[in-house]
Amino acid sequence: MGYNNSMKNTKWNLKKIFKSQRDWDKKLTQFRSLVESFGGKTSEVDSIDSVKKVLRLEKKLDTMNNELSLYIALKTTINPNSETLKFKDLEHGTICNAYQRYCFDFEHSILALPKKKQKQFLNSPELSFYKPRLEQIILPKSNSTRKEEKLLSHIEPIKDEIPNIYSTVLNKNVSYRAIRVEDNVLKVAPKNLKKLETSKSKTVRRNTYLSRVKGEAQTQVTHAQTLSHHFQFSKVFSETKKYPSAFDYLLKDEKLKEKTAHEIFEVVLNNKPLIEDFIKYRKKALNIRNYCSYDDKAESFDYKISANKAYNEILKAFENFSQEEVNTVKRLKKNRHLYITDNSEAAKSFYGFCMRIGNTDPYVFSYFQNDLDSAMTLAHELGHAIHETKLNKHNDFWNKDTSLIIHETASYTHELVFLLDLLKRTPSKKTRKKILAKLVKYYYDVLYKKALCSKYELILSKQAAKNRSFDPRTLSKKYEDLEDEFFGGIR
Repeated sequence: MGYNNSMKNTKWNLKKIFKSQRDWDKKLTQFRSLVESFGGKTSEVDSIDSVKKVLRLEKKLDTMNNELSLYIALKTTINPNSETLKFKDLEHGTICNAYQRYCFDFEHSILALPKKKQKQFLNSPELSFYKPRLEQIILPKSNSTRKEEKLLSHIEPIKDEIPNIYSTVLNKNVSYRAIRVEDNVLKVAPKNLKKLETSKSKTVRRNTYLSRVKGEAQTQVTHAQTLSHHFQFSKVFSETKKYPSAFDYLLKDEKLKEKTAHEIFEVVLNNKPLIEDFIKYRKKALNIRNYCSYDDKAESFDYKISANKAYNEILKAFENFSQEEVNTVKRLKKNRHLYITDNSEAAKSFYGFCMRIGNTDPYVFSYFQNDLDSAMTLAHELGHAIHETKLNKHNDFWNKDTSLIIHETASYTHELVFLLDLLKRTPSKKTRKKILAKLVKYYYDVLYKKALCSKYELILSKQAAKNRSFDPRTLSKKYEDLEDEFFGGIR
Protein backbone atom coordinates (compact mmCIF):
# COMPACT_ATOMS: atom_id res chain seq x y z
CA MET A 1 0.00 0.00 0.00
CA GLY A 2 1.40 3.41 -0.93
CA TYR A 3 1.14 6.71 0.90
CA ASN A 4 1.61 10.03 -0.86
CA ASN A 5 0.44 12.48 1.77
CA SER A 6 2.70 15.53 1.90
CA MET A 7 4.03 16.54 5.31
CA LYS A 8 4.80 20.11 4.25
CA ASN A 9 3.44 22.85 6.51
CA THR A 10 2.05 20.31 8.99
CA LYS A 11 0.75 22.36 11.91
CA TRP A 12 -1.80 22.00 14.68
CA ASN A 13 -5.35 23.26 14.39
CA LEU A 14 -6.04 24.63 17.88
CA LYS A 15 -9.38 26.17 16.99
CA LYS A 16 -11.07 22.89 17.85
CA ILE A 17 -10.04 23.51 21.47
CA PHE A 18 -10.62 27.30 21.59
CA LYS A 19 -11.53 29.46 18.62
CA SER A 20 -9.34 32.30 19.87
CA GLN A 21 -7.11 33.40 22.74
CA ARG A 22 -9.97 35.61 23.92
CA ASP A 23 -12.19 32.53 24.36
CA TRP A 24 -9.41 30.89 26.41
CA ASP A 25 -9.19 34.00 28.60
CA LYS A 26 -12.94 33.90 29.24
CA LYS A 27 -12.81 30.21 30.16
CA LEU A 28 -9.90 30.89 32.54
CA THR A 29 -11.96 33.56 34.34
CA GLN A 30 -14.85 31.10 34.64
CA PHE A 31 -12.46 28.39 35.84
CA ARG A 32 -11.06 30.66 38.57
CA SER A 33 -14.57 31.47 39.82
CA LEU A 34 -15.65 27.81 39.92
CA VAL A 35 -12.43 26.76 41.66
CA GLU A 36 -13.16 29.27 44.43
CA SER A 37 -16.69 27.87 44.68
CA PHE A 38 -15.32 24.31 44.78
CA GLY A 39 -12.96 25.27 47.61
CA GLY A 40 -15.94 26.14 49.80
CA LYS A 41 -17.65 22.81 49.23
CA THR A 42 -14.85 20.27 49.84
CA SER A 43 -16.06 19.50 53.36
CA GLU A 44 -19.71 18.96 52.30
CA VAL A 45 -19.64 15.16 52.34
CA ASP A 46 -22.37 14.36 54.85
CA SER A 47 -24.86 12.90 52.33
CA ILE A 48 -25.03 11.17 48.97
CA ASP A 49 -26.64 14.25 47.44
CA SER A 50 -23.95 16.65 48.70
CA VAL A 51 -21.11 14.34 47.58
CA LYS A 52 -22.73 14.03 44.15
CA LYS A 53 -22.80 17.82 43.77
CA VAL A 54 -19.10 18.12 44.69
CA LEU A 55 -18.14 15.27 42.35
CA ARG A 56 -20.15 16.80 39.50
CA LEU A 57 -18.41 20.15 39.99
CA GLU A 58 -15.01 18.45 40.23
CA LYS A 59 -15.56 16.63 36.94
CA LYS A 60 -16.63 19.88 35.28
CA LEU A 61 -13.50 21.59 36.57
CA ASP A 62 -11.31 18.67 35.41
CA THR A 63 -12.74 18.98 31.90
CA MET A 64 -12.23 22.75 31.85
CA ASN A 65 -8.70 22.41 33.20
CA ASN A 66 -7.85 19.80 30.56
CA GLU A 67 -8.91 22.15 27.78
CA LEU A 68 -7.12 25.16 29.29
CA SER A 69 -3.91 23.18 29.94
CA LEU A 70 -3.76 21.62 26.49
CA TYR A 71 -4.38 24.86 24.61
CA ILE A 72 -1.86 27.00 26.47
CA ALA A 73 0.82 24.27 26.35
CA LEU A 74 0.46 23.86 22.58
CA LYS A 75 0.14 27.60 21.94
CA THR A 76 3.35 28.23 23.92
CA THR A 77 5.14 25.60 21.84
CA ILE A 78 4.12 27.37 18.63
CA ASN A 79 5.09 30.79 20.06
CA PRO A 80 7.98 30.02 22.43
CA ASN A 81 9.15 33.64 22.71
CA SER A 82 5.78 35.15 23.64
CA GLU A 83 6.02 36.70 27.12
CA THR A 84 2.25 37.19 27.14
CA LEU A 85 1.61 33.46 26.74
CA LYS A 86 4.20 32.64 29.40
CA PHE A 87 2.38 34.96 31.81
CA LYS A 88 -1.00 33.38 30.97
CA ASP A 89 0.49 29.93 31.49
CA LEU A 90 1.79 31.02 34.89
CA GLU A 91 -1.59 32.51 35.79
CA HIS A 92 -3.34 29.28 34.87
CA GLY A 93 -0.77 27.26 36.84
CA THR A 94 -1.41 29.32 39.98
CA ILE A 95 -5.15 28.59 39.78
CA CYS A 96 -4.39 24.90 39.15
CA ASN A 97 -2.28 24.72 42.30
CA ALA A 98 -5.20 26.06 44.33
CA TYR A 99 -7.57 23.61 42.64
CA GLN A 100 -5.25 20.68 43.40
CA ARG A 101 -5.15 21.64 47.08
CA TYR A 102 -8.95 21.76 47.16
CA CYS A 103 -9.10 18.31 45.53
CA PHE A 104 -6.79 17.00 48.26
CA ASP A 105 -9.05 18.61 50.88
CA PHE A 106 -12.07 16.87 49.35
CA GLU A 107 -10.28 13.50 49.37
CA HIS A 108 -9.25 13.94 53.00
CA SER A 109 -12.85 14.83 53.92
CA ILE A 110 -14.04 11.56 52.36
CA LEU A 111 -11.28 9.57 54.06
CA ALA A 112 -12.17 11.10 57.44
CA LEU A 113 -15.67 9.57 57.24
CA PRO A 114 -16.51 6.27 58.96
CA LYS A 115 -15.82 3.19 56.81
CA LYS A 116 -19.53 2.40 56.76
CA LYS A 117 -20.28 5.80 55.22
CA GLN A 118 -17.53 5.37 52.62
CA LYS A 119 -18.93 1.96 51.66
CA GLN A 120 -22.39 3.50 51.33
CA PHE A 121 -21.05 6.02 48.82
CA LEU A 122 -19.25 3.31 46.83
CA ASN A 123 -22.37 1.15 46.55
CA SER A 124 -24.89 3.94 45.94
CA PRO A 125 -26.70 3.69 42.56
CA GLU A 126 -26.93 7.50 42.53
CA LEU A 127 -23.14 7.73 42.58
CA SER A 128 -22.48 4.84 40.16
CA PHE A 129 -21.15 7.17 37.44
CA TYR A 130 -18.59 8.57 39.91
CA LYS A 131 -17.63 5.19 41.37
CA PRO A 132 -14.19 5.09 39.63
CA ARG A 133 -13.35 8.44 41.22
CA LEU A 134 -14.57 7.30 44.65
CA GLU A 135 -12.51 4.14 44.29
CA GLN A 136 -9.43 6.26 43.62
CA ILE A 137 -10.07 8.08 46.90
CA ILE A 138 -11.25 5.29 49.19
CA LEU A 139 -9.66 2.05 48.03
CA PRO A 140 -5.97 1.24 48.53
CA LYS A 141 -3.76 1.63 45.47
CA SER A 142 -3.18 -2.11 45.24
CA ASN A 143 -6.92 -2.59 44.64
CA SER A 144 -7.08 -0.12 41.77
CA THR A 145 -9.63 -0.92 39.09
CA ARG A 146 -7.48 0.65 36.40
CA LYS A 147 -7.75 -1.69 33.42
CA GLU A 148 -4.26 -1.01 32.13
CA GLU A 149 -2.71 -2.28 35.36
CA LYS A 150 -3.68 -5.79 34.23
CA LEU A 151 -0.95 -5.54 31.61
CA LEU A 152 1.73 -5.40 34.29
CA SER A 153 3.51 -8.68 34.90
CA HIS A 154 6.18 -8.68 37.58
CA ILE A 155 8.10 -5.43 37.31
CA GLU A 156 7.53 -1.71 37.13
CA PRO A 157 10.46 0.39 35.95
CA ILE A 158 11.83 3.15 38.04
CA LYS A 159 10.66 6.57 36.98
CA ASP A 160 13.23 8.44 34.94
CA GLU A 161 12.45 12.04 35.82
CA ILE A 162 15.79 13.15 37.22
CA PRO A 163 17.48 13.67 33.82
CA ASN A 164 14.42 15.64 32.67
CA ILE A 165 14.64 17.93 35.68
CA TYR A 166 18.35 18.35 35.07
CA SER A 167 17.74 19.34 31.43
CA THR A 168 15.06 21.83 32.47
CA VAL A 169 17.41 23.50 34.92
CA LEU A 170 20.17 23.67 32.33
CA ASN A 171 17.94 25.07 29.60
CA LYS A 172 16.70 27.81 31.90
CA ASN A 173 19.93 28.79 33.60
CA VAL A 174 22.99 27.88 31.57
CA SER A 175 24.89 30.41 29.47
CA TYR A 176 27.22 28.34 27.31
CA ARG A 177 30.51 29.82 26.20
CA ALA A 178 31.31 30.22 22.51
CA ILE A 179 33.58 27.58 20.96
CA ARG A 180 35.69 27.46 17.84
CA VAL A 181 34.31 25.38 14.97
CA GLU A 182 37.02 25.18 12.32
CA ASP A 183 37.63 28.86 11.43
CA ASN A 184 34.42 30.23 12.94
CA VAL A 185 33.24 30.89 16.46
CA LEU A 186 29.81 29.53 17.36
CA LYS A 187 27.87 29.91 20.60
CA VAL A 188 26.71 26.65 22.16
CA ALA A 189 23.05 27.68 22.26
CA PRO A 190 20.23 25.10 22.50
CA LYS A 191 19.48 25.48 18.79
CA ASN A 192 23.12 24.61 17.94
CA LEU A 193 23.60 21.94 20.58
CA LYS A 194 22.65 18.83 18.61
CA LYS A 195 24.69 19.89 15.60
CA LEU A 196 27.78 20.40 17.76
CA GLU A 197 27.31 17.31 19.96
CA THR A 198 26.94 15.06 16.92
CA SER A 199 29.79 16.67 14.98
CA LYS A 200 32.22 14.36 13.18
CA SER A 201 35.07 16.31 14.74
CA LYS A 202 36.13 14.95 18.13
CA THR A 203 37.60 18.36 18.97
CA VAL A 204 34.24 20.05 18.41
CA ARG A 205 32.46 17.38 20.47
CA ARG A 206 34.99 17.78 23.29
CA ASN A 207 34.78 21.59 23.27
CA THR A 208 30.98 21.43 23.31
CA TYR A 209 31.12 19.05 26.26
CA LEU A 210 33.53 21.33 28.15
CA SER A 211 31.23 24.26 27.46
CA ARG A 212 28.34 22.35 28.96
CA VAL A 213 30.40 21.37 31.99
CA LYS A 214 31.26 25.02 32.57
CA GLY A 215 27.61 25.96 32.19
CA GLU A 216 26.46 23.18 34.49
CA ALA A 217 28.87 24.37 37.17
CA GLN A 218 26.88 27.61 37.23
CA THR A 219 23.69 25.70 38.05
CA GLN A 220 24.82 22.96 40.45
CA VAL A 221 23.25 24.66 43.45
CA THR A 222 20.05 25.34 41.50
CA HIS A 223 19.96 21.71 40.38
CA ALA A 224 20.39 20.46 43.96
CA GLN A 225 17.59 22.75 45.17
CA THR A 226 15.35 21.61 42.30
CA LEU A 227 15.89 17.98 43.23
CA SER A 228 15.04 18.69 46.87
CA HIS A 229 11.81 20.43 45.80
CA HIS A 230 11.03 17.56 43.40
CA PHE A 231 11.22 14.94 46.14
CA GLN A 232 9.38 17.17 48.57
CA PHE A 233 6.52 17.38 46.08
CA SER A 234 6.75 13.61 45.49
CA LYS A 235 6.37 13.07 49.22
CA VAL A 236 3.13 15.09 49.32
CA PHE A 237 1.88 13.46 46.11
CA SER A 238 2.67 9.95 47.38
CA GLU A 239 0.66 10.55 50.54
CA THR A 240 -2.39 11.65 48.56
CA LYS A 241 -2.04 8.49 46.45
CA LYS A 242 -1.89 6.41 49.66
CA TYR A 243 1.75 5.39 49.49
CA PRO A 244 3.61 5.37 52.80
CA SER A 245 6.51 7.41 51.38
CA ALA A 246 7.93 8.91 48.20
CA PHE A 247 10.34 5.98 48.06
CA ASP A 248 7.44 3.49 48.08
CA TYR A 249 5.70 5.60 45.45
CA LEU A 250 8.82 5.45 43.28
CA LEU A 251 8.84 1.65 43.52
CA LYS A 252 5.13 1.59 42.69
CA ASP A 253 3.72 0.14 45.89
CA GLU A 254 4.34 -3.63 46.01
CA LYS A 255 4.71 -4.07 42.25
CA LEU A 256 8.49 -3.65 42.51
CA LYS A 257 10.66 -4.42 45.50
CA GLU A 258 14.00 -2.71 45.96
CA LYS A 259 15.64 -6.13 45.69
CA THR A 260 13.96 -6.69 42.31
CA ALA A 261 15.17 -3.30 41.10
CA HIS A 262 18.76 -4.21 41.89
CA GLU A 263 18.28 -7.58 40.18
CA ILE A 264 17.22 -5.70 37.03
CA PHE A 265 20.35 -3.54 37.24
CA GLU A 266 22.45 -6.69 37.63
CA VAL A 267 20.92 -8.21 34.50
CA VAL A 268 21.70 -5.04 32.55
CA LEU A 269 25.26 -4.93 33.87
CA ASN A 270 25.75 -8.55 32.79
CA ASN A 271 25.64 -7.18 29.25
CA LYS A 272 28.74 -5.10 29.85
CA PRO A 273 30.80 -7.27 27.41
CA LEU A 274 28.30 -6.41 24.67
CA ILE A 275 28.74 -2.71 25.46
CA GLU A 276 32.50 -3.19 25.33
CA ASP A 277 32.21 -4.65 21.81
CA PHE A 278 29.91 -1.77 20.88
CA ILE A 279 32.47 0.80 22.08
CA LYS A 280 35.18 -0.94 20.01
CA TYR A 281 32.97 -0.68 16.94
CA ARG A 282 32.26 2.99 17.70
CA LYS A 283 35.99 3.77 18.00
CA LYS A 284 36.62 2.20 14.61
CA ALA A 285 33.64 3.90 12.96
CA LEU A 286 34.53 7.31 14.42
CA ASN A 287 38.25 6.78 13.81
CA ILE A 288 39.23 7.71 17.38
CA ARG A 289 41.60 6.13 19.90
CA ASN A 290 39.91 7.05 23.19
CA TYR A 291 36.14 6.91 23.64
CA CYS A 292 34.58 9.49 25.99
CA SER A 293 31.02 10.15 27.14
CA TYR A 294 30.73 13.09 24.74
CA ASP A 295 31.29 10.66 21.84
CA ASP A 296 27.96 8.91 22.59
CA LYS A 297 25.96 11.38 20.49
CA ALA A 298 28.35 11.43 17.55
CA GLU A 299 26.96 9.93 14.35
CA SER A 300 29.23 7.46 12.59
CA PHE A 301 27.19 7.65 9.38
CA ASP A 302 24.89 9.93 7.43
CA TYR A 303 21.34 8.73 6.87
CA LYS A 304 19.17 11.44 5.38
CA ILE A 305 15.40 11.06 5.31
CA SER A 306 12.73 13.70 4.69
CA ALA A 307 9.70 14.17 6.93
CA ASN A 308 7.43 13.06 4.09
CA LYS A 309 9.36 9.83 3.51
CA ALA A 310 9.63 9.15 7.24
CA TYR A 311 5.86 9.53 7.64
CA ASN A 312 5.22 7.10 4.76
CA GLU A 313 7.74 4.57 6.09
CA ILE A 314 6.19 4.77 9.56
CA LEU A 315 2.73 4.08 8.13
CA LYS A 316 4.06 1.02 6.32
CA ALA A 317 5.77 -0.21 9.49
CA PHE A 318 2.62 0.26 11.57
CA GLU A 319 0.76 -2.07 9.22
CA ASN A 320 2.60 -4.81 11.14
CA PHE A 321 0.30 -3.98 14.06
CA SER A 322 -3.07 -3.32 12.41
CA GLN A 323 -4.80 -1.16 9.84
CA GLU A 324 -6.56 0.55 12.75
CA GLU A 325 -3.23 2.00 13.90
CA VAL A 326 -2.47 3.27 10.40
CA ASN A 327 -5.92 4.89 10.27
CA THR A 328 -5.33 6.54 13.67
CA VAL A 329 -2.15 8.22 12.42
CA LYS A 330 -3.88 9.29 9.18
CA ARG A 331 -6.73 10.78 11.19
CA LEU A 332 -4.32 12.76 13.37
CA LYS A 333 -2.72 14.20 10.26
CA LYS A 334 -6.03 14.95 8.55
CA ASN A 335 -7.38 16.69 11.67
CA ARG A 336 -4.11 18.63 12.03
CA HIS A 337 -3.01 17.07 15.30
CA LEU A 338 0.57 16.81 14.00
CA TYR A 339 3.08 19.66 14.20
CA ILE A 340 6.32 18.90 12.35
CA THR A 341 8.83 21.73 12.16
CA ASP A 342 12.52 22.46 11.64
CA ASN A 343 12.24 25.62 13.77
CA SER A 344 14.80 25.19 16.54
CA GLU A 345 13.12 27.91 18.62
CA ALA A 346 10.13 25.59 19.09
CA ALA A 347 12.41 22.78 20.26
CA LYS A 348 14.46 24.33 23.04
CA SER A 349 13.66 21.61 25.58
CA PHE A 350 12.57 18.64 23.48
CA TYR A 351 12.72 17.01 20.07
CA GLY A 352 9.25 15.54 20.22
CA PHE A 353 6.25 14.97 22.47
CA CYS A 354 2.72 13.62 22.48
CA MET A 355 0.08 15.34 24.57
CA ARG A 356 -3.46 14.24 25.34
CA ILE A 357 -5.50 15.77 28.14
CA GLY A 358 -9.06 14.62 28.74
CA ASN A 359 -11.14 13.33 25.85
CA THR A 360 -9.18 14.95 23.02
CA ASP A 361 -7.26 13.07 20.36
CA PRO A 362 -3.51 13.39 21.09
CA TYR A 363 -1.42 16.21 19.67
CA VAL A 364 2.05 15.28 18.41
CA PHE A 365 5.09 17.55 18.06
CA SER A 366 8.25 16.67 16.11
CA TYR A 367 11.39 18.76 15.59
CA PHE A 368 12.50 17.22 12.29
CA GLN A 369 16.08 17.53 11.03
CA ASN A 370 15.90 15.17 8.03
CA ASP A 371 17.83 12.37 9.72
CA LEU A 372 17.09 8.90 11.09
CA ASP A 373 16.99 10.12 14.70
CA SER A 374 14.17 12.51 13.79
CA ALA A 375 12.27 9.71 12.03
CA MET A 376 12.69 7.46 15.09
CA THR A 377 11.44 10.24 17.37
CA LEU A 378 8.38 10.73 15.15
CA ALA A 379 7.65 6.97 15.25
CA HIS A 380 8.09 7.01 19.03
CA GLU A 381 5.64 9.89 19.55
CA LEU A 382 3.10 8.42 17.13
CA GLY A 383 3.36 5.20 19.18
CA HIS A 384 2.38 7.26 22.22
CA ALA A 385 -0.49 8.79 20.23
CA ILE A 386 -1.88 5.38 19.24
CA HIS A 387 -1.63 4.17 22.83
CA GLU A 388 -3.29 7.35 24.16
CA THR A 389 -6.12 6.95 21.64
CA LYS A 390 -6.79 3.41 22.86
CA LEU A 391 -6.68 4.50 26.50
CA ASN A 392 -9.20 7.21 25.67
CA LYS A 393 -11.47 4.73 23.92
CA HIS A 394 -11.49 1.88 26.43
CA ASN A 395 -11.36 3.57 29.86
CA ASP A 396 -13.63 5.77 31.96
CA PHE A 397 -13.03 9.48 32.57
CA TRP A 398 -10.86 8.94 35.66
CA ASN A 399 -8.74 6.02 34.44
CA LYS A 400 -7.39 7.19 31.09
CA ASP A 401 -3.81 7.30 32.23
CA THR A 402 -1.44 4.50 33.09
CA SER A 403 2.01 3.76 34.46
CA LEU A 404 5.26 4.88 32.87
CA ILE A 405 6.25 1.34 31.86
CA ILE A 406 3.08 0.90 29.81
CA HIS A 407 3.47 4.33 28.17
CA GLU A 408 7.09 3.85 27.21
CA THR A 409 6.76 0.18 26.25
CA ALA A 410 4.14 1.18 23.68
CA SER A 411 6.21 4.02 22.22
CA TYR A 412 9.56 2.21 22.18
CA THR A 413 7.92 -0.84 20.58
CA HIS A 414 6.57 1.29 17.73
CA GLU A 415 9.96 2.99 17.33
CA LEU A 416 11.74 -0.36 17.23
CA VAL A 417 9.27 -1.90 14.77
CA PHE A 418 9.80 1.11 12.49
CA LEU A 419 13.57 0.46 12.51
CA LEU A 420 13.19 -3.29 11.97
CA ASP A 421 10.70 -2.81 9.14
CA LEU A 422 13.01 -0.24 7.52
CA LEU A 423 15.87 -2.75 7.78
CA LYS A 424 13.78 -5.53 6.22
CA ARG A 425 12.73 -3.43 3.23
CA THR A 426 16.12 -1.80 2.55
CA PRO A 427 17.95 -3.55 -0.34
CA SER A 428 21.26 -1.67 -0.07
CA LYS A 429 23.84 -3.56 2.00
CA LYS A 430 25.60 -0.31 2.92
CA THR A 431 22.35 1.28 4.14
CA ARG A 432 21.39 -1.87 6.05
CA LYS A 433 24.68 -1.63 7.97
CA LYS A 434 23.76 1.90 8.98
CA ILE A 435 20.37 0.77 10.29
CA LEU A 436 21.97 -2.18 12.15
CA ALA A 437 24.44 0.23 13.76
CA LYS A 438 21.50 2.36 14.87
CA LEU A 439 19.75 -0.69 16.35
CA VAL A 440 22.78 -1.56 18.48
CA LYS A 441 23.13 2.05 19.63
CA TYR A 442 19.40 1.96 20.40
CA TYR A 443 20.03 -0.79 22.97
CA TYR A 444 22.95 1.17 24.38
CA ASP A 445 20.93 4.40 24.78
CA VAL A 446 17.52 3.04 25.74
CA LEU A 447 18.46 0.23 28.11
CA TYR A 448 22.04 0.42 29.32
CA LYS A 449 22.36 4.17 29.90
CA LYS A 450 18.76 4.44 31.13
CA ALA A 451 19.53 1.82 33.77
CA LEU A 452 22.32 4.06 35.06
CA CYS A 453 19.93 7.02 35.29
CA SER A 454 17.29 4.90 37.02
CA LYS A 455 19.76 3.59 39.58
CA TYR A 456 20.85 7.19 40.19
CA GLU A 457 17.28 8.19 40.94
CA LEU A 458 16.74 5.17 43.17
CA ILE A 459 19.77 6.14 45.25
CA LEU A 460 18.64 9.77 45.52
CA SER A 461 15.06 8.75 46.35
CA LYS A 462 16.27 6.55 49.17
CA GLN A 463 18.24 9.50 50.52
CA ALA A 464 15.19 11.78 50.14
CA ALA A 465 13.04 9.25 52.05
CA LYS A 466 15.32 9.92 55.04
CA ASN A 467 14.59 13.65 54.69
CA ARG A 468 18.13 14.45 53.59
CA SER A 469 18.77 17.41 51.31
CA PHE A 470 21.09 17.41 48.31
CA ASP A 471 24.27 19.33 47.66
CA PRO A 472 26.22 19.60 44.38
CA ARG A 473 29.24 17.65 45.61
CA THR A 474 27.14 14.66 46.72
CA LEU A 475 25.20 14.59 43.46
CA SER A 476 28.38 14.64 41.38
CA LYS A 477 30.09 11.97 43.48
CA LYS A 478 27.15 9.55 43.29
CA TYR A 479 26.89 9.95 39.53
CA GLU A 480 30.64 9.52 39.06
CA ASP A 481 30.51 6.28 41.08
CA LEU A 482 27.75 4.94 38.83
CA GLU A 483 29.72 5.93 35.72
CA ASP A 484 32.63 3.83 37.04
CA GLU A 485 30.28 0.91 37.74
CA PHE A 486 28.65 0.93 34.30
CA PHE A 487 31.57 2.07 32.12
CA GLY A 488 34.71 1.41 34.11
CA GLY A 489 37.31 -0.23 31.85
CA ILE A 490 35.17 0.36 28.75
CA ARG A 491 35.65 4.02 27.93
